[in-house]
Amino acid sequence: MQTAWLIDQGHDYKSNQISIAGIKVMAAKVFHDIVQRAIHMHGALGVSDEMPLGHMWLYAVMMGIMDGPTEVHKATVAKTMLKNYKPAAGLFPSAHLIPRTQAARQKYEGQY
Repeated sequence: MQTAWLIDQGHDYKSNQISIAGIKVMAAKVFHDIVQRAIHMHGALGVSDEMPLGHMWLYAVMMGIMDGPTEVHKATVAKTMLKNYKPAAGLFPSAHLIPRTQAARQKYEGQY
C-alpha cells in the first residue's frame, strides 16, 4: 500500500524499484501458500475438476514468472540492499565469536 501511495504521489518507479520487486516476490509466494493450504484442507477434492483450486495452483506457478521470474526480483532486492554495505574487515564476519573472544580477553587481561 505504501509503495502504491508513493507512486501515486509522483515518485518515480526507479526510486521504488526495491519495494516493487519485493511486492512481486511476496505476492506470488503468498498466493502460492494460500492455494496450497486450501488444497490441503480440501484433500483430493481440492485438485479435482469440481473445485477451482487445481487451476489456482497452476496460476500460482505462472504468477511467479509472468512479470519476470521471481529469482530476478529477489536478485534486484538483494543487489539494491547490498550496494550500500561494505564487507567486514578480515576473513570472517564481525560477529564471529573466536576473534571477539580473543579481543575481549586482551582487553580485560589482568583485571581479574
